[in-house]
Amino acid sequence: MMMPEELPSDSSGPLGARAAVVLDPPSQQSQQRLLEEQQRRSEYVLEETKSFLAADLQRLFDTGNITTARYAPNIVFQDPVTTASNLDGYLFMIRALRSLFNM
Repeated sequence: MMMPEELPSDSSGPLGARAAVVLDPPSQQSQQRLLEEQQRRSEYVLEETKSFLAADLQRLFDTGNITTARYAPNIVFQDPVTTASNLDGYLFMIRALRSLFNM
């Protein structure tokens, strides 16, 4: 059952009667379109993130630097051998490895 929503009291009509607006629930078709749009956005964000990380990883091994603004300071980096509980710890490990292998 649809219930009218009253407009604020300052929006009365010319005869002083309040107007009512009836809002229809979203149709199944519009809900499907919304879900599809959300899926497309999620896929786009995932692809952009993968591209960024691939490029940043290459930059890390080439120069020893990463785009620090794109990472939270308390990010956790983990691989099968090591774990760093923040960005500074991760950068320290990478720089130490680069130094060790004269990269």
